[in-house]
Amino acid sequence: ELCIKLLDKDQDRTRLELHNLKNIIRGTIEETRQLIYDLRPMSIDDLGLLPTIERYVDKITDQTNINIAIRNDLKEDLILTPVMNVSIYRIIQEALNNAKKYSNAKNITIWLKNTDNSFILVVKDDGEGFDIQSIKLNYEDNRGFGLSTMQERAYLLNGKCRIDSKLKIGTSIIVEFPI
Repeated sequence: ELCIKLLDKDQDRTRLELHNLKNIIRGTIEETRQLIYDLRPMSIDDLGLLPTIERYVDKITDQTNINIAIRNDLKEDLILTPVMNVSIYRIIQEALNNAKKYSNAKNITIWLKNTDNSFILVVKDDGEGFDIQSIKLNYEDNRGFGLSTMQERAYLLNGKCRIDSKLKIGTSIIVEFPI
């Protein structure tokens, strides 16, 4: 609307506004693509769960000074459903985002393992930790929302998500569900 009004009066400013709009639209397109990828990373289907996790870890590592190690103790014959793969990825994604935002961690370990009848994921950081009860009490102001989302994802897989955190020691997120 501004450009239409300016078109006859000030072509140079119109050109500048259109250039700015073009940059905003390009940024919006890139953000939309990232949102679509984050909703359902196609690489899980194409490459598998572990390479997709590694790719995400590389992204977080590039953005921060956090050392993230992946310990893969999954048995080679393990077959997970697409829903399980996406849920595991989302839990890891939420755990890393929380650690990145709040923990001031220097190191994070992601540990994937399975037994004959269960899958176990542990995401552990050496950050500041927090009082779990105070976070749970503050869901109204969106604190703890990611923690509850991780628990819901585990529950939907007939599993459980335990969050252990100690001030000045760090946080562990332990997810276990049947396979």
